[in-house]
Amino acid sequence: MVQRRASATARRGALARLTAPARRKEAEASTKPAATGHTSRRRGRARLPVDRATSAGGIVLRQSPDGLQLVLGKRRRERDSITWTLPKGTPMAGETSEQTALREVAEETGLEVRILARVGDVRYWFVVGGRRVRKTVHYFLMESIGGDLAAHDHEFDEVRWVLTIDAEGLMSFPSEWSIVALALAMAGADRGGTDGVAMA
Repeated sequence: MVQRRASATARRGALARLTAPARRKEAEASTKPAATGHTSRRRGRARLPVDRATSAGGIVLRQSPDGLQLVLGKRRRERDSITWTLPKGTPMAGETSEQTALREVAEETGLEVRILARVGDVRYWFVVGGRRVRKTVHYFLMESIGGDLAAHDHEFDEVRWVLTIDAEGLMSFPSEWSIVALALAMAGADRGGTDGVAMA
């Protein structure tokens, strides 16, 4: 019996000696910092440089016998893609946001407009020429006081008065519809273009 116990103790001792190096390696590994291979690759990856850009545009409203309308422009993109958007454009040197919005809306729609109020901003990212661009567009609530849609420039293929009740389904970008909805609320109209707005 004593011999069997001694033999068992010896086996445990031998096993402990054999596994000790492995346990030491595991303990050392647990105290080492985590592998940084993936982090190094992420840090080493070239990040695109960032630019900032600004534009200004308008939400032009008018009251018609059928209800409140706003101006939208249609533009053909690659292949068969078409977008319906608000008029906007980039500032010229020395222009304020208001001046840019008035000029760009007049050029892109053919209308003479005036500003009623500042509505808010739309911000988004895009990539061009290997650079990321953070763009901010300042929008103003406007009304038409003259001009003709037929006189719009080349930026849009077509410019149209659209009932505000139909605009959400036609507009290509939810962020633009959100700013239109805000303008309607400021003008005292709901999204269907009813209540409150009295425009020529």
